[in-house]
Amino acid sequence: MRKSQRFRLLLSNGYFPAELPPPFCTESLAKFREAVSTSWSNVSQTYPATTYETFTIPHPTGLRRTLAIVNPIAQLPLCKLLSDNWNVISRHLKRKSYSIDVPLISANTDRSIPSPNFALSAQSKSEIFSRYDYALISDISRFYGTLYTHAIPWALHGKSWCKTNLRKAAYRHCLGSYLDTAIRKGQDNQSVGIPIGPDTSRIISEIIGVSIDTIVQRSKKLSSGQAFRQIDDWFIGFDSISDAESAIATLSIACREFELELNAGKTKVQQSSSSIDNPWPEELRRFSVEFRQHNSKQSLDHHFSKSFNYLEEFPQQNVLDFAIKQTWNVHISEEVWPTYEMHLLRSGRASPLAIPSVVQTFSNYHERDYPINEERVMKFIQDVICKNAPLAHHAEVSWALFLAKTLMMKIPRSAAQAVSQMNSSVCALLALDLESNGQIVGNLDKRMWRAHMSPDGLESNMWLLAYEAQVKGWMRSQFGDYVSANLYFGELKRRQVSFYGTQRKVQSIKKVPMFPRPISPGVNMAQSMFGLDW
Repeated sequence: MRKSQRFRLLLSNGYFPAELPPPFCTESLAKFREAVSTSWSNVSQTYPATTYETFTIPHPTGLRRTLAIVNPIAQLPLCKLLSDNWNVISRHLKRKSYSIDVPLISANTDRSIPSPNFALSAQSKSEIFSRYDYALISDISRFYGTLYTHAIPWALHGKSWCKTNLRKAAYRHCLGSYLDTAIRKGQDNQSVGIPIGPDTSRIISEIIGVSIDTIVQRSKKLSSGQAFRQIDDWFIGFDSISDAESAIATLSIACREFELELNAGKTKVQQSSSSIDNPWPEELRRFSVEFRQHNSKQSLDHHFSKSFNYLEEFPQQNVLDFAIKQTWNVHISEEVWPTYEMHLLRSGRASPLAIPSVVQTFSNYHERDYPINEERVMKFIQDVICKNAPLAHHAEVSWALFLAKTLMMKIPRSAAQAVSQMNSSVCALLALDLESNGQIVGNLDKRMWRAHMSPDGLESNMWLLAYEAQVKGWMRSQFGDYVSANLYFGELKRRQVSFYGTQRKVQSIKKVPMFPRPISPGVNMAQSMFGLDW
């Protein structure tokens, strides 16, 4: 694969978090990547520091995960740096390590870096337990959130070399130092943490992971097939519990070499007799077979009844989203649709994690002209927005807004007012799009959003709103056409680069394999991309 193709894929398929609603896109930036990169390089070799926007998503534990929408002023140069130096990086990633998921750039998957193979992880655990009586299980505490950007050159070039040459030109011009600087440019020069969401962070995290493996192997000299790592999760087999416990210190010391800490709450020694898998996914997978045999309302009721029972038993797992996706394997007739609709809405209320799948399902059946119960669905949309907007729950609100857009429903005043108080480009742009389509009752209160319509706004956490709302003419500014005047975003506007597509829709629902590769049943998309503890 050529440099330019890698550059394109990282921008088109690996830039924005996968959890954003469909209108948010980066394909046009990827299309003009080379021209924009050249233009920006002619402006300056040093880019200004910018701040990324946060986008929070739910987690089965009830906590929130914070994803990042990085400013293109920072993300485009980072993608180019990785693309241009991929031969060096891939050699490091392919070093002998415990990794079962080397993040190699691909043109054959939805993302530029394929999602982790959790099926392979389960298989590897079983393989290790077939050889050893005990296993050390551990991961890094808040891996992405605590990853020290200065540790990137340590991992690539060696910590000792970096410290010896810290003040010298050799260090300033090494790849690790360039990567360190490029990442910090996207987070206001902060050196603690890397953004969760872009595929570039998968690459960076693996650079560190491989180097940790090297230190552990140097000390423990583990045999082939004795250990595996998936992102920041280790699973290492041992013949005795004492050997497993002693390895905790080894792994901890290796992590501390890069200013990282093991997750004490998740570090444990497990016996081979312990259960590895949960029982509910296999049970819920049977739905498609049962439904095809009976094709009845009763089959659907039974499936969701089991799903809610499992949710009660396993409240910290993504049961309902998995249950909904199992229904994609069958054809729901119009006769059964009202029952299906009822279960979808109940699932969306019970589990925020299921809302994107609920929206995708409604959108697809709306395209087939199924009779949507508008009163029931609108109450769902209004309730989701009014409940979650004051809490800054961006994912729930944005997907509810997108559902209204797709079904051509009008947002009531109370919900519109709640959205107007959210400091979120994602929610603001969806609301402005709805308003432009006449889908808002009354008018949006834009006072808070208008404060970001300025030259400074283009480098702030609200850069997406500051750019898109001005380019699309959705809001006026006292600064006039400040986008065209900007040395960086002006080039994007001239190229008609857009990060919000008003005509974009959800993908058609696809059948879910009986044994899915990318997504583990208890893990949502965000977790599957970045591990269980970021």
